[in-house]
Amino acid sequence: MQRWMIGTIGLTLLAWLLSAQTPTPTQPRQIQFGRVRITGYERYTAESQPKSRTYRLELFRSRQQPVRIEAPDQYLVIEANHLQAQFGYNERNEPLLQQAIADQSVTVRYARPKPFSTLNARARKATYNAEQSTLVLEGNVFVEAEDEFYHTLARNHERVTVYLGEETQRIEARSIERDGIPQGELVITPKKAGSD
Repeated sequence: MQRWMIGTIGLTLLAWLLSAQTPTPTQPRQIQFGRVRITGYERYTAESQPKSRTYRLELFRSRQQPVRIEAPDQYLVIEANHLQAQFGYNERNEPLLQQAIADQSVTVRYARPKPFSTLNARARKATYNAEQSTLVLEGNVFVEAEDEFYHTLARNHERVTVYLGEETQRIEARSIERDGIPQGELVITPKKAGSD
């Protein structure tokens, strides 16, 4: 009985995702999974995996705007020309964004209130992994990040990994090189105690 219900839920969601959504002029096209919302797409494909209760989407930007995925429970907003997303459920059976791969003109915003952590980034490609709580940025990466203790600025990096789930931000960066000389800049500035 439970297997049938899960399969029915998965098929219902897949049918809903694939159904023709005709937005009105005042209502933009959007896809919602729990509190995660996707807008700005012109076309997409969807795939359901009933055994694992996961759903995969591949989305392409519209002419007017990039694809935008907002995951407020994960403090994350990603915009890009092309986005692949996988959705599923956590251990409390709550829907969540499990993984996102964004490429072409990527911007990422992360804003967690407690413990305080913010990030604004631009890159050619970004990969978010909820299970590992990481964000990997690739291709001419620019990152400005802040936590309770430090302000971090990274630019001209080929690859930057940000560990989002930790109390203070941990950033690993690999610089762009020209003629064997690293071009990247990484500036970490301690914040004064009591200042925000």
